[in-house]
Formats: sequence, C-alpha cells, structure tokens
Amino acid sequence: MSNTDRAHTSSGAPASRAAWARTFEDRYGQGSFARLIALLENGKVSYADVGEQFGVTRERARQWHHRLMPD
Repeated sequence: MSNTDRAHTSSGAPASRAAWARTFEDRYGQGSFARLIALLENGKVSYADVGEQFGVTRERARQWHHRLMPD
C-alpha cells in the first residue's frame, strides 16, 4: 500500500487533514506539510515547481492542491 493510499480510510473515504499531514510528513520529512501549504498558498508557484520540491509530477501537486484547498 502506498503512502497516498494510506491517506484514505479502509472504506476509501478521505482521511482527516491531520492524518493526511502525518502521512505526508512520514514520506517527505518533518516540516514538509507546512512547506507544501506555503507553496500552494503562494499564487506565484506553479504545480511543476511544487512537484519538483517533492519529487512528484505537476499532476500530483495539482491533486494535492485540490485535496487540501478545494475552493
């Protein structure tokens, strides 16, 4: 099971934001969740830039943004 999959409950429903943050930090290191939020809140940073910071695709960064800040 990947860390991304662990961010969901056994029923497939999204996990709480706190649980998702813990899983994210397990994978990307201490302070990484706060760094992600800061990058996503900065309107001048592209998904490609976010992805480069965490070693993922820009599509994964877009999905994170949608998951954490759906509006």
